[in-house]
Amino acid sequence: MSVVETVVGMYKAMSKAEKTDLMFELSALAMKDNLDGVADRVKASTKVSHPPKKRRFGKSKKLYWVKSVTGFDSKEKGVMQIAGTWVDDVLKDTPDNSYYIVGFRKTKHYMLCHVDGTGKSVVENEGVSVDINGSMIFETDNFKDLCFRIEKLFS
Repeated sequence: MSVVETVVGMYKAMSKAEKTDLMFELSALAMKDNLDGVADRVKASTKVSHPPKKRRFGKSKKLYWVKSVTGFDSKEKGVMQIAGTWVDDVLKDTPDNSYYIVGFRKTKHYMLCHVDGTGKSVVENEGVSVDINGSMIFETDNFKDLCFRIEKLFS
């Protein structure tokens, strides 16, 4: 076992206060020996127990989600109760006379929209703006209210 490994082992066994004192003393010694900044120039190899997770689709996570609505299934749970497909681009992926929902991730706010030929508009919620195609027919902060409205719409 090398001296460095021994010191690292001792460091791991120390309390936070002891680690702070040790770092202060080592920094003072490094400055005295003109070694300050050496750590900036040397790229240390870091040991990682597992590689960091990567996003599957290569896109950044949007602050909202959009799903087309083709029906309602009360046997499912959560957003899966709403039958339909996930929509990437509202203006391209929503056909005429169809319904879709927009859900905001951060504020848990939901909008039920209808593509009725009125065109494009921009809706903003807590600083997040979303292009919608058609008109918004229902808006709520409660997901159960949204499900009730969709169930009523498709029954």
